[in-house]
Amino acid sequence: MLARPQSIFLALVIITLVLGVIFPVWEKTNPETKETVKLTFSSLQKKEADKEPKRSSTMWLSLVVGVAASIAGASLWNHKNRVQQMKLGLLNSFVLMGVLGLMVYYSFQARALLPLPALDPFASYSLGFYMPIAAMIFNLISNRLIRRDEMKVRASDRMR
Repeated sequence: MLARPQSIFLALVIITLVLGVIFPVWEKTNPETKETVKLTFSSLQKKEADKEPKRSSTMWLSLVVGVAASIAGASLWNHKNRVQQMKLGLLNSFVLMGVLGLMVYYSFQARALLPLPALDPFASYSLGFYMPIAAMIFNLISNRLIRRDEMKVRASDRMR
């Protein structure tokens, strides 16, 4: 049944991952030289004042986010088999940890492209960085709810 609370949280996982791809992950501008470094889920771009922007691909990040969203979708549509849903939720937790690891890796690469002294390290993270974190929290909540449903079904089977 798609109206269960865990289905709502699985849908929120997909929504937050899609929204995270839309927004930039990390962005910083040097006010003196007008250099800008921007990290998105598709590229790492450095734009200098009067030059063409230099881009490097971060397609691995996009690929892993797509895998995480598709696993959440498969778990959402596999609502009749709770054990399979729990396995997919666990797999999705590991994939989302990979997304977070890749985002941190690429943000350190972006920070190295634009060295600025005495900056707040969290000031440059944008909304795209926090969306996969929210997706991971929603995935953990849905896993808890699926597990609780399975425990209720097993307890009622024992009573018969």
